[in-house]
Amino acid sequence: MDSSITREEIEEMKEFLRKNPIDHKWDEEAEYFDSNLPPLQAAARTATSLLKDLGELPE
Repeated sequence: MDSSITREEIEEMKEFLRKNPIDHKWDEEAEYFDSNLPPLQAAARTATSLLKDLGELPE
């Protein structure tokens, strides 16, 4: 799959995840469409999903 996400953006997402890891206490809330998930948690989960799809998810 081709991507328009640059190497710089990938590195920025990785850095964001290092500073804002997924907090699993929010896992259940994240399942709901209209959840009260904190914005940083929503962003962390989106970044994780994107990096995983790109094969760039850090260990």
